[in-house]
Amino acid sequence: MIDLLEIEFKGNRKNGYGNPGEIPLAIGDLVIVPAEKGKEAGVVSKLGRLVALKELDKDPVLITAKATQ
Repeated sequence: MIDLLEIEFKGNRKNGYGNPGEIPLAIGDLVIVPAEKGKEAGVVSKLGRLVALKELDKDPVLITAKATQ
């Protein structure tokens, strides 16, 4: 099962994404997601059921990786 999470980007833009369960994530973690022109970094802002309720009308895009500093 794919875990759902909300990612926040610059400018308070937020989108729902899926985590195939292979990457352990917590709120505040920096992640890399696919974007129109390559990849984009964002911060995990919500996990689980709240995101699932908000994103029911579309299939989630999967995150690419957890970012390292």
